[in-house]
Amino acid sequence: MTETFCDYILAQGYPTGVYLNKDYVNRVYGKDIVNKYDIWYEDHTHAEPNYSCLYYQTDWYGKVAGVATNVDID
Repeated sequence: MTETFCDYILAQGYPTGVYLNKDYVNRVYGKDIVNKYDIWYEDHTHAEPNYSCLYYQTDWYGKVAGVATNVDID
């Protein structure tokens, strides 16, 4: 479904990408998806991403004044 959706969006002339982590690369998508689309990659255990990505999320425990819950600040 992800690949069909992303291919459709690209065919319409819009950029698209996939949010994933190491588990999703290994278990769900495979490395073909990483090479085909822009990636927002989440990995809070490494200082550098394992894959080429447009965005790299390393933490979701940040604090922002006025927000009661943890937030992604990178």
